[in-house]
Amino acid sequence: MLLAEGFECSTATNGLDALEKAFYERPHLILIDPDVGGLNGPNLCHALKSDSLTALIPVVFVSSRYSMEILQAGLESGAVDYLQTPLESKVLLSRITRYTSEQYVAGQSVFLVSEQSAAPIPTTVVKQSNNRVFLARPAELASGSMLLKPGAAMEIHHAAMDFNVYRRSAILTAPGQDADDTLEVHLATGVYRAQKKLEFKREVHFPARYKTPGGFFRLGTIVEICGSGFRMTGIHESVEVGSDVQLEFKIPQRGVSIASTVTWRHEEDGQVTAGVQAVDETDPSWRLDLTRFLYQDLIQPMHEVLSASS
Repeated sequence: MLLAEGFECSTATNGLDALEKAFYERPHLILIDPDVGGLNGPNLCHALKSDSLTALIPVVFVSSRYSMEILQAGLESGAVDYLQTPLESKVLLSRITRYTSEQYVAGQSVFLVSEQSAAPIPTTVVKQSNNRVFLARPAELASGSMLLKPGAAMEIHHAAMDFNVYRRSAILTAPGQDADDTLEVHLATGVYRAQKKLEFKREVHFPARYKTPGGFFRLGTIVEICGSGFRMTGIHESVEVGSDVQLEFKIPQRGVSIASTVTWRHEEDGQVTAGVQAVDETDPSWRLDLTRFLYQDLIQPMHEVLSASS
């Protein structure tokens, strides 16, 4: 059905296979049978939502049976919808369009969100041309605003018919010369549903080595893992928020070395605890192995077939 409509599709034979394909292929949308084997639907969805590489991919549960338990499990795990088969093609296509549409229309109301602004700034779409969007220049933006500097990063948010807010990253390319001009922005990512990121956390006790640029390796302990984020104790007092950290630790059958950044820091009774977030997006293999390790006790016998659509 989807191939006939021009979609590129990838299928997975079980939950673990689907998890791997999601990490490497980054589909625009994932369709999950909640009874899929290997890693069942809700646990698979939790795993996808626990890592920044896959957290914003919309997940839709598709099943031949319907129950409030399945619906609740799907929504709690981060799915955006639940469809019962058999499906009419127009119903499935309308849902896919709802969650993956990347086109703006003239006159559409949107909001600009940026660290340079304390609150979202309302504006309207003038037109879209491929990856360029022209927006009416908001009256709130004074000529000296940092948001009007070429290269300024921002997000465009808009409300959709399903009452959810959708977002995509953008970069200002042309600010215009006066208050009547339009803003030209380059769309840097696809559109994502702005949902609360569901964290799957596991307490662990991993010895780890870390060092900052120009420094030497020190020993710490990873006490909690969530996707590509780590909570560490035994951090040296010189490590500050924003510090770049090379982190090394071992999981069964694999050593991991990743570039990271310190995102938060807490000191109490001379003991420093810090949050460390991986920044290396080029190789998802270690993240996949780590996610599998975190979910090893939830892996079920493999059966059924899961379909993923991109």
